[in-house]
Amino acid sequence: MVKNILLISILVLISHALGASQCQIKAHDNYGIIGDGLKKAKLSSLVKFSNCDKSILERFRSILVNVRGKINAQQVSDNFIGHEELTLTPDNINVYQAEDLISKKLKLRADQKLFDLKLIAANKVLFWSNSDSVTLYCNDCQGPGNRYLTISFRNPITLVKIRYNLEATLKVKIKVLKATNTISILSRDEFRHNMKESFIYTDTPSNYFFDVDKLSFYRLNKNFPQGKALETVDLAAKYLVKIGSSTGVTFNSGTLKLTTKAIAKKAGKFGEVIDLYNPTTKKNIVGKVIGFNKVAVEL
Repeated sequence: MVKNILLISILVLISHALGASQCQIKAHDNYGIIGDGLKKAKLSSLVKFSNCDKSILERFRSILVNVRGKINAQQVSDNFIGHEELTLTPDNINVYQAEDLISKKLKLRADQKLFDLKLIAANKVLFWSNSDSVTLYCNDCQGPGNRYLTISFRNPITLVKIRYNLEATLKVKIKVLKATNTISILSRDEFRHNMKESFIYTDTPSNYFFDVDKLSFYRLNKNFPQGKALETVDLAAKYLVKIGSSTGVTFNSGTLKLTTKAIAKKAGKFGEVIDLYNPTTKKNIVGKVIGFNKVAVEL
């Protein structure tokens, strides 16, 4: 609050000093700011009523653009140098970042966040009264992706409902691996040692690779720039089992686990299913590659 008062005072003091006049601004109770919508909105749309000249409305707009939280109307009026007769109502005006308001209404998880929120219609700013009931609808706002939302403000006395249609990208915070330096595709060093854990917001979490334990099963398929987050498309799987190699085979059956050796009849990458020959039983078996010269067979 103290920070807002100081900012308001500075914004008004640096404005052009004009001759004293008497005018009134009747503002909205609440403003929901989306991007640079305040700067683009028509001055007349920012207030319910005003008989002030354009320069005063521009100075009021400047306050809305630069302040977030509660604005004390009397404090604003007192600091309009040269306009001691300015009357600004209501007593308190709330200015919100629309993303924060909508995120709270959606009850998003701590790891979720809205990005690139925009109004689909011509409106640039959300307005509503303290007495209005607020309703928010979003189809499938549980998972990440591009989402369409509708927020409605309904006056309990007149029953008039104002509805805004919005679009936003819902992203989720995930752990990723980022390169600590540029890695050449020709480098023979184990590139996992040039990766560090980091966090990003994304609407495509499945695109990223983060299994440190399995990094050795892959190689980079391109030069990798410093600071980039590792994605699955950046990797090429290595052959972990070579044809004709003696391969460790694990048979899993509930709590029972047996191991033996078999000869790979086919080369295989991580996750691939290959044929093997068991020289002990003289039978062919099929298993999934799970590591270097390691195959698992589910019974």
